[in-house]
Amino acid sequence: ARLLKLAAHPSLASKEKWIRQYDHEVQSATAVKPFEGVTNSAPNDGGVIWMGAHGTESDEGVAIASGICPHLNDLDPEWMAINAVDEAVRNVVVTGADPDKVALCDNFCWPDPLPGKDNPDAEQKLAELVRTCKGLAETVLAYEMPLVSGKDSMKNDFKGQLPSGERVKISVLPTLLVTAIAYHPDVKRALKPHAKPGHLLFVVGPATNSKSFSAVKTRQRYQKFYTVFQSGVFQSAHDLSEGGLLFAACESLLLNHGGLKLEASAGFDSDSWFQESPGRILVSVKPEDEQKILSFFDSTELKRLGEVNTSGKLELHFEGKQETLALSEFAAQFRGAL
Repeated sequence: ARLLKLAAHPSLASKEKWIRQYDHEVQSATAVKPFEGVTNSAPNDGGVIWMGAHGTESDEGVAIASGICPHLNDLDPEWMAINAVDEAVRNVVVTGADPDKVALCDNFCWPDPLPGKDNPDAEQKLAELVRTCKGLAETVLAYEMPLVSGKDSMKNDFKGQLPSGERVKISVLPTLLVTAIAYHPDVKRALKPHAKPGHLLFVVGPATNSKSFSAVKTRQRYQKFYTVFQSGVFQSAHDLSEGGLLFAACESLLLNHGGLKLEASAGFDSDSWFQESPGRILVSVKPEDEQKILSFFDSTELKRLGEVNTSGKLELHFEGKQETLALSEFAAQFRGAL
């Protein structure tokens, strides 16, 4: 029930109806589109554009993705900025883009932070802006990825009145949008989120949900991820962010109508199933490549989930209980919420 509520939440549900209103093709060179499959409804993480249509003579391309999480501002604006940067970067990294060749763009959408008689909480908004800038600066420096452009919009407030005559003021949530653009060595080998039955699912990244996030270690892990990508071990890769592990797993299983049996004894409990820690990636490999992926990552940054099956169901076994969710139920909520 909790997972279905998440699937239907406007912040997590499919944005397909919105995306269909815009042209995502670039001279027929969009190698990785927003959606995949016969019905084109299984979501991808980042777009990948083939540069051959723009004059190159190779299969090189450009990956583009964004990160935005204004809801985290209520916890800590600095944490919001860290997550926005990481999500944008991770969404290009999971396509197979080179972490050494990433540039970033920051867009601030902010309520008025200047003091005035009609802005009694201006100091709060300004303090949130300062902490956001702190998180942004420290993360991009640790990732060694430049901010090459950006835009600041600082007057996002509506002032009006109700039919009763009462005056109202509505301000947007303090929001940072980060966009990443990265070099992709081969668009024909671009990774997508969609795991196949018979393949093994792993989580790459820290196992615990903690604000003791290390940008330096995460950046190093992304470089390692790129090395593994070049070796051809990964069969799919999906960012694990909003909604947590179970949500990401369901998204990864949608295209191929797969299923997964998840045991709590594998190191995951009911709390960790919904954690939204940054720096984590859901990957799949062929069974014969299991030892290869284990040789690249140590036990603190790699955890085996299980083998994708053909059941079309997500089975959770914990504390002597079992819960089963048909992926069709998840898909109905995910695709029909908007």
